[in-house]
Amino acid sequence: NVSFLGMPKESDWVLHGPFIDKTLIRNYMWYNIGQEIMGEAPKNRFVELYVDNQYQGLYLAIEAVTRNDESRVIMSKKDKKSIATSYLLQVDVDIVNEVTKLNSFSIYTNKLESKPDKKIDIEIVYPDEEELTPDVKKYISDDFSKFEKTIYSYDYKEYEKYIDVDNFVDYFIINEFTQNYDVGYTSTYIYKDIAGKLKMYICWRIRNPS
Repeated sequence: NVSFLGMPKESDWVLHGPFIDKTLIRNYMWYNIGQEIMGEAPKNRFVELYVDNQYQGLYLAIEAVTRNDESRVIMSKKDKKSIATSYLLQVDVDIVNEVTKLNSFSIYTNKLESKPDKKIDIEIVYPDEEELTPDVKKYISDDFSKFEKTIYSYDYKEYEKYIDVDNFVDYFIINEFTQNYDVGYTSTYIYKDIAGKLKMYICWRIRNPS
């Protein structure tokens, strides 16, 4: 774990080339605004990249979406003596790792809509694969399925028992305002501290629909 460009120590970092956005500032701007609105977002810095002394352009160095005690997704660390745990999930396309893939209610019932050429899945990002025993995986699946079943039931108003409503509202507004068309089916993160409710993690790699 090392500190990188003044950001808190970690071992995972993302080097993102924002070439789709011709202004080059879209992700940088919304990560920082998201930090102010939701209190959490990947810390990031602009960098100029050289490979073998050849200039490659402007990139964005970003914190990866992982659990951490000081930054990133702040959650209680897993207790190795218990199957109950905090967890971090990612909704994305074509997840191939069967160990980390989550088969929750929406997957079993085909409620999670897929694109014509892409299958949408849910993956467990935390706990790490080496801590993801069958019992731990079942605990996460059962816990998250309670929320999913509520959303699709006639008693959907019970959702407040399972989610941080203000967090979900802020997340929705930010992604609508940024016209982030990836939201909900790719690069979408949701997490739950063992002592709290489900929360959305701020927009990740926003892409301009134009």
